[in-house]
Amino acid sequence: MRLKIVGSGGRDLPALRARASRNVEFVGRVSDAELKRLYAGCRALVFPGEEDFGIAPLEANASGRPVIAYAGGGVLDTVIDGRTGVLFERQEVECLIAAVRRAEATAWDAE
Repeated sequence: MRLKIVGSGGRDLPALRARASRNVEFVGRVSDAELKRLYAGCRALVFPGEEDFGIAPLEANASGRPVIAYAGGGVLDTVIDGRTGVLFERQEVECLIAAVRRAEATAWDAE
């Protein structure tokens, strides 16, 4: 499985790059057209942080892609667990892995 990380990454980027395995690609900032292409080609959006309102989960769902997200903040208002994505309760690696596996085992309706 490949993981593409889109965005600037902020001050943590050098540490993330140093720890990343070969299946992780840091894409950086992209144009709207490229972002649309990335959404169209992805299996899911992983949104592990907590934000009051994140536009990325809405963009992924609008592109017909499920969202794998931490069950906190704004995603509780936008992601329907089991229907438009998978929510996980704790920001722990094991919980994220379980959510990814659950998403892989689900037949998603792109509409």
